[in-house]
Amino acid sequence: MLLSCNKKSYPRDKRDSIAFLVVFLFVMLCPPHLYAQEDEKGPKPISTLKVINVDDSGTDITFPMFVYADNINDELYLLRGGSFNPLVVYDSEFYPDISLGRGRTIYTPQCVYTDDNGLLYVCQGSSGPESFGKISVFNPAFFPIKEIVLDNIPGSRDFMPSNLAISRSGNIYVSGQHTSGILVLDNEGRFLRRLVPMDKAVKKQKAEAGENPLTLANPTEEKELTEESKVEKEEEINDETKESGDYFGLPAELIPKARSNQLFLAEPDEMVPVKIIDVVISREGNIFLLSEFRSKIYVYDSRENFLFSFGSKGGTSGKMSRPQNLALDEKWGVVYIVDYMRHTILVFSMRSGRFLFEFGGRGWSEGWFNYPKHVAVNRLGQVIVADYFNHRVQIMDVNLDSRLPMFDQLQEQSSQLPMPFAGGERVTSAGTPVMQTPEITSVTIPFPTGRSVGVNTGSSLAPVMRTLQTPYAPAIEKTQVKER
Repeated sequence: MLLSCNKKSYPRDKRDSIAFLVVFLFVMLCPPHLYAQEDEKGPKPISTLKVINVDDSGTDITFPMFVYADNINDELYLLRGGSFNPLVVYDSEFYPDISLGRGRTIYTPQCVYTDDNGLLYVCQGSSGPESFGKISVFNPAFFPIKEIVLDNIPGSRDFMPSNLAISRSGNIYVSGQHTSGILVLDNEGRFLRRLVPMDKAVKKQKAEAGENPLTLANPTEEKELTEESKVEKEEEINDETKESGDYFGLPAELIPKARSNQLFLAEPDEMVPVKIIDVVISREGNIFLLSEFRSKIYVYDSRENFLFSFGSKGGTSGKMSRPQNLALDEKWGVVYIVDYMRHTILVFSMRSGRFLFEFGGRGWSEGWFNYPKHVAVNRLGQVIVADYFNHRVQIMDVNLDSRLPMFDQLQEQSSQLPMPFAGGERVTSAGTPVMQTPEITSVTIPFPTGRSVGVNTGSSLAPVMRTLQTPYAPAIEKTQVKER
């Protein structure tokens, strides 16, 4: 017998001890590859697949501020900060293909969008003291065919578009810079109404005894706001209240204006319009609106009925300090939100608003960000990040298939978006409470005669050969956005 001595068996407890000692010595002394197996159950690491840092002329890109993935033509559009920087188009392999600038009547591009017919929409800011923001429309060959001039918008002066999305009905939803809600235009560019979320008012806080007054938005007294000035004053702050620290040469407009602990909520019945910086529409027709100041996303259905909201302001994991834009991955049912001040990308559930995880952090190596400005998702599910002060665009594989548990995947894909409710607690199909938002309401401001006008695009805009030469500029149809 192997474990015997002088024909006498060891007691059972001694045999167990010897067996444990043999196994322990084997594990400690043998090379790891003889017994170790790779753990395939954990999430795969997030990796950077490619870095874009040059344009079609071979020049290094600087301050990338906007990326858009055209998942029909499998192209990537890039906008950069600064004056009169052209729009750069990259192919499916992220090779720079063409730049679109003044020769294509693109002077101050702010955002890009492509519709199902291959039309390219470019939001543009004013290019002079007498000009207005506008939306330029191009055919698939990048020839200009229409301009929607955003002048005389009811309730807004000098409206400057920040992003747009087009619904299945053809209506154009346009977010603006420092503007409450979004504009709703018909498919010809005529103003119909506003879609404006309403939320609790935010006031400035008194300095408490012993606190440093320089850390408060108003160090001497609480300032009551009139209905006309509430929205405009939400982000206003004295220069003395800026947080101390190194902002590495950030422009003034990009430095944070207030910390979350500088604010408190007013009475529940005091509601004010919410400023919206970004708008995205899902394939189902649901409208996602992002508020930078509130650090919150407001979700509406295709009929503009409010569904729910999610997100909160803060500097810790799962919270947003200064969100800039959002992107949808509808295959996995997630929302990506880029946080400029926390240097991270946050991931939420599209259907419940539940926080899932985040990645990034401040750094200069691949996989790290330095004040990211924009995020997009291409048809392969790759996440594209405009890494602003690192002067590059990162193409990343987030490996969602290993990060979302199978139960969550099935639940998210099979559940329906919650219906509007009067108040109380909202639950998922599994009975898990996800939010309490009875105080959120919305208001739609109709245009007096507003109805969508159908349009038949026909087949005359089929894709044609694109040319690098400056095109002969045809007569451009201009639509003035004003009351009819």
